[in-house]
Amino acid sequence: MQAQFAPGNAIVSTDINGDGIKDLIIEGNEYQAEIMTGSYDASYGLVLMGDKNKEFTAISPASSGFIVNGDVKSMKLIVNSKKEKLLITAINNEHVKVFKVK
Repeated sequence: MQAQFAPGNAIVSTDINGDGIKDLIIEGNEYQAEIMTGSYDASYGLVLMGDKNKEFTAISPASSGFIVNGDVKSMKLIVNSKKEKLLITAINNEHVKVFKVK
């Protein structure tokens, strides 16, 4: 249900907790909606932890530490020279935000 609070514009799949099962990071919002409907901005980011039964459990932004406020349009997961996973988040009219993924 939490994945449907606002439009999802970017999804990254990676194993966050090292259990060998893919998890999802979702970000979105939509500020270009019609004037009559207003912005769709109920998302601050969402982490969905996968399990062996191919089901996902939503982790709140406060618990996951992944909190992004804004009109997110893209995310990219990269690995730096130290072998750290970094999540680059692009937000309209904002600075890029970078998160370290464990």
